[in-house]
Amino acid sequence: MSAADDWPLDPGAGLGCLLCGSPGDAIVEGLATAAREKGWSVCLATDLAREDHREAGREIEAGLKRLAQVEGAGADPLLIVGVGSSGTAAFLQACRSRRVGALAIVDVPLILGALDAQRPVQPLEMLLNLDVPLLRVESMGPSVLEPEHSQRVDLQLDAFSRDHQSHRIPSADLRSPLVFFLLEAFLSTHLEILP
Repeated sequence: MSAADDWPLDPGAGLGCLLCGSPGDAIVEGLATAAREKGWSVCLATDLAREDHREAGREIEAGLKRLAQVEGAGADPLLIVGVGSSGTAAFLQACRSRRVGALAIVDVPLILGALDAQRPVQPLEMLLNLDVPLLRVESMGPSVLEPEHSQRVDLQLDAFSRDHQSHRIPSADLRSPLVFFLLEAFLSTHLEILP
């Protein structure tokens, strides 16, 4: 039995969305509520093995498989949304999975300070494997991420001609309604399944 079997799953008639974040995170909870109100199928992963990227990847893939089995949700590409450090594992799995149609990350570190057995790969190095549209939202003033890391990610995304949008939002304004608005606009541009 996978940890993903215990994740809250709310079936809907629309897009399948796997949300990865910390328990009680206001952005994750707000995005889940907004997605449910839109009729999306929502699976909430708030207990990922964040420090073990390989295990987290297996859990995310199991969650995607479970979400794809929801009637209606599996007919279209699935969306992964990663928030904070859980989003690093979501990014890495989006680079590997064939089930993912789009990826959104909010304040997600893509450059790690140190690698080890549980985190053996720099996420940014996996960017070449990402073949789905990417929405990246970062807070600023103060920034959660290192400014030089953010600039390096921008350069890599542009250099590899990845289909992406990046937004920097003042920390005081970074709330789930704004993120959901950006997400809907992004998906309507990059996926044909939304109006």
